[in-house]
Amino acid sequence: MIMVGFTEEASSQLLQLRLVTSANAWQRQDTVGQSSNHLFGYQTAQLSLGGEHLSFHTYMQGFNDFAGPQKNKGALRFYNFYLKYTHLYDIVDLSFGRQAIFAGVGSGTIDGGVASVRLLDSKIKFLSYYGALPAIGYKFDMLPNAKDNNMFGAQIIGSPVDFARISLSYMAKKIKPEAYTALRKDSLFNPVLTEINPTATAEEYVSGDVSIDYDRISAYARGDVDINLEKL
Repeated sequence: MIMVGFTEEASSQLLQLRLVTSANAWQRQDTVGQSSNHLFGYQTAQLSLGGEHLSFHTYMQGFNDFAGPQKNKGALRFYNFYLKYTHLYDIVDLSFGRQAIFAGVGSGTIDGGVASVRLLDSKIKFLSYYGALPAIGYKFDMLPNAKDNNMFGAQIIGSPVDFARISLSYMAKKIKPEAYTALRKDSLFNPVLTEINPTATAEEYVSGDVSIDYDRISAYARGDVDINLEKL
């Protein structure tokens, strides 16, 4: 593995670039007496360019199997690619693009927007997000049916005292697999090529958690409610 990092700061702007090159080889026993050799190569790039308020962030990875049956069919994955504006009116942060979500019960990656507001000297924080799910393989593309593949939610966090934190969050997600064709039997039991169009599935959760870290006492509790299944 080879890792290179670069940082430059000038004119109130900060540029950070981190490159990691890695590879690993292995052999797979497909069946008795048959095997295949693989040489996986990865090139990762993590870039951040920031000013006083506006910044750009991306994290991408190129992959290829140089020796296996699918050699020279590489892939480029974009795990995040977004713009962020911080300290709007000193209380609001906004970001737009492909980004990871960590908001209580809501977690995952979206192609969309995130907004957060800090109140009462940051003792209360409200965060909301909405966006389409990323394309298969994290390609640099948008899903054509975003209305059936999306995630949205919100979280409110309160710190009534310095050693305690309380959070309440909500998340809703819709996932619709792509249509595909398969052989099915007709009324005379003849095989017919048929388009299968799966229906969208839905997830919806509410979660609450509390954490305490005081002197030698440390405690954490959390409860999640599956709204669709009505299950705690």
